[in-house]
Amino acid sequence: MPNWCTNKLEITTQSETFLAGLKATLEHEAVDENDRTGLLNYLCPQPSDLYYGALDSEKEKELSEQGILHWYGWNVANWGTKWEARVWQFECNDNSITVWFDTAWGPPLTAIEQLVDLFADEASEHELSITHGFYEEGMDFLGLCYDGIPAVEGEYSNMLEWNPDWCDFMDMDKDEMIAIRKDEYIEEILYDEDMGMTREKLESMSFETVQNLYMEL
Repeated sequence: MPNWCTNKLEITTQSETFLAGLKATLEHEAVDENDRTGLLNYLCPQPSDLYYGALDSEKEKELSEQGILHWYGWNVANWGTKWEARVWQFECNDNSITVWFDTAWGPPLTAIEQLVDLFADEASEHELSITHGFYEEGMDFLGLCYDGIPAVEGEYSNMLEWNPDWCDFMDMDKDEMIAIRKDEYIEEILYDEDMGMTREKLESMSFETVQNLYMEL
C-alpha cells in the first residue's frame, strides 16, 4: 500500500459549466471497478484507449507499436500520481468548490498544472484560480501552491517552522498540533525504560528537545 498524501484544493471560477461538472463528478458513485469517473479524471481527462491489463516486455512493445499507452505511465506523467484521488469531503459555494482528498505517494501537481494551462490556452472568458495545499507525513513534506506555482515548501515533521499561510489554508492549529505530537513522543520515550526519563521531566522540556530524544529511539 502507498503512503497517502493529504490534499486540500480550492477552485474558484465564474464558469458555471466547469463547476457544475466538477460537482456532478464529486457526487458520482462508481458503479463498478471500470468506472473511471473521478476528480483527477475530470481535471485532466484520461485518453479513452488506455491499456489496463498486465504489462510485460512483449506487451509493452505491442502497445508502443499501436500507439497505446499504459494507464500507470500516463497517470504518473499527466497527474503526478498513480491512482485516482480518494475524495472524502467537499464544499460548494457560488463560484468555488473546495475538495479534501488523498492521493498515492504525492500530490497531483501535474494534473493541476495542466488544468491551469488549459484555461490559459483557451483564452477563456472565465478566469480560474486554484489554491492547493498538501502534506504527507511518511515522506515528510508539505506544500502550498497558487495556480500550480509553489509558494510554500517544507518538512511536515518540522512543526516549529510550519508556514502560517499553509496552516491557515489547511485548517491546522500549529500550537495544538505541536502539543499533540509532543505527547505522542513522550509516550514512546516512556515506553523505552533505557531512556530513564520521567513524564514530569519530559513535559518540562521544549518540543524540539523531546523530538530529538524521540529520534534517538
